[in-house]
Amino acid sequence: MKEAAQIAVALAPLFFAAVFPFIQTIRTGRYVRYFFICWGSLVAWMCVFSMILPLAAYQIDKSYEAEMYEWVPNPRGVSAMLFSGWFPAAGVILIATFVRYSFQWFKKKNDAH
Repeated sequence: MKEAAQIAVALAPLFFAAVFPFIQTIRTGRYVRYFFICWGSLVAWMCVFSMILPLAAYQIDKSYEAEMYEWVPNPRGVSAMLFSGWFPAAGVILIATFVRYSFQWFKKKNDAH
């Protein structure tokens, strides 16, 4: 059960950083702006969960810090997300673009009949 919770914590940043850009890309068709929003949200998430959250837990009780490092990403993940975080952000925007064009294609196909 602990592993499932840790996987959920690991995948949560992608979900929370991707929901808004995904929906807005489908609605507006703008790609670049929401790509950078998604990428920036992933980097911000890593900063908060890798550095700020363990520091806050340490201020509450020193024994919480060791437990926190089992749940939160390694602080080196911030630099990794900064340099390679564009890949999941590009994937999210690419999927949203595909969904948008699929909706438009189905709408044109249904309007023609």
